[in-house]
Amino acid sequence: MLLWLRATRPQTLLLAATPVLTGSVLGALRVGAFNWPIFAVMMVAALAIQAATNLLNDAEDGLRGHDTAARQGPERITASGWASPAEVRRAALTVFGFAALCGLYLIAVGGWPIALIGILSLVSGAAYSAGPKPLSHTPYSELFVLAFFGIIAVSGADYLMAGSFSFKAALTGQALGLFAAGVLHVNNCRDAEEDERAGRRTLAILAGPGGARLLYGFFILLPFALLALIAMSAPVNQGVWLAAAALPLALWLLRHFPKSGDRFSDKETRPDKGIEGGFARAGSGPDFNRLLKLTVLLQFAYGALLCLGAALAA
Repeated sequence: MLLWLRATRPQTLLLAATPVLTGSVLGALRVGAFNWPIFAVMMVAALAIQAATNLLNDAEDGLRGHDTAARQGPERITASGWASPAEVRRAALTVFGFAALCGLYLIAVGGWPIALIGILSLVSGAAYSAGPKPLSHTPYSELFVLAFFGIIAVSGADYLMAGSFSFKAALTGQALGLFAAGVLHVNNCRDAEEDERAGRRTLAILAGPGGARLLYGFFILLPFALLALIAMSAPVNQGVWLAAAALPLALWLLRHFPKSGDRFSDKETRPDKGIEGGFARAGSGPDFNRLLKLTVLLQFAYGALLCLGAALAA
């Protein structure tokens, strides 16, 4: 059981929980009531989709041979031989099915908009890793995360709580989605060398180490600029500025973004040290893993502080 829990990558599940929590609070503040049963089902469904997406990614990357011994991140159960690709796929489909069952209740509450969101979430979760051209192999994966771990998740939760969509929730979702994109970007920076060998074209690979640091700064600092629009959008609530208290953490993380040499090149392979230059020099893997976890916490801090400030000012 612990093996399968590990395969869901619990260190990333907070990325799915924070948008649901934030959207639920914003919606509840609009109508003056918090619906706990709806919140609980939304949270379980979101966590299930995230866990299933991670399981499917484990299976597909292991099947394609992309997760090798040179990988800098946590071990994958498929690549390590602890479970077969077929077993991990079945587990992913089972969890996707459970999420769909949760979605039936939410559809009964929210109608066709929630049905559309649910279908898109399930299909996109599968398309992230499966198929002839998985989203995770392209420069568009951060855009996918921005949409589904931000705008769609927050807006959907807000809608289920309040019965209507709001511009404030969409803006807040954009902010949280940018943090989620930053988390994925850190993951892709850590795996850039191995990903390039496997033929992937992620933003981290295209940007190179110098550009990747600038992109990370964009992902984690723009949400604080968006606070001005979030505060001014209806219903006006200046309490959301409390989220700015997370800015020092963002600046600290940007300052500690791992430094490395030039972009990966096959011509720079050295038998004693592997790849010279690029993102993943000796020791940088753990640095990126630590940065990834702290960026997840940054998103949560921003969302939680925004919710607290909005509630106190309501």
